[in-house]
Amino acid sequence: MGCRTRPIRDIEVINLGGLPEAEALRLLGVDEQVNDLSGKTK
Repeated sequence: MGCRTRPIRDIEVINLGGLPEAEALRLLGVDEQVNDLSGKTK
């Protein structure tokens, strides 16, 4: 069995400490119910 690998992508680390939870989630692109806010559909 072969092992498929994916290309490595850039990784960005964001320190969300000290932000209210709702604001941190919004910055990540989701609302408080963890719904995608990007407008993209699967």
